[in-house]
Amino acid sequence: MRWDRDLEDVPAPGWSGDIDQVVVGNNRLTMEVVFFHRASRTALFADLIQHFEAGWFKGWRAMIAKLDFLTADKPTVPRKFRMSFRDRVSAIEAARRIRAWPTECVLMAHGAPVRRDGQRAIAHAFDWLLREKVAR
Repeated sequence: MRWDRDLEDVPAPGWSGDIDQVVVGNNRLTMEVVFFHRASRTALFADLIQHFEAGWFKGWRAMIAKLDFLTADKPTVPRKFRMSFRDRVSAIEAARRIRAWPTECVLMAHGAPVRRDGQRAIAHAFDWLLREKVAR
């Protein structure tokens, strides 16, 4: 498949029967497209959710990682991304769409796979955002 356009909230026709996707944008540091593979009930994240085991970082990097939530008890959105959303309402809408998927597994570029109860893992990762009260 040849790719020659930016990804949007609507999947490309070639995979729209198998994959859903949500653009999580309006962030000063990152823009991410989160995918959901229906057949395997797997959500795929690049950088938006991260989780490093305690001890992964050493010295001053360990302190920075802890402050950024990279070594939290469970996978979550790093602090730097949380603080960088320019449009909280859009971020909340994207998180709600992602949370609504019947996710069993979560794969992320920066962390071990979540092999079961992925919906709960996603709810935890976005809890900080979904509790916000933001006026439209």
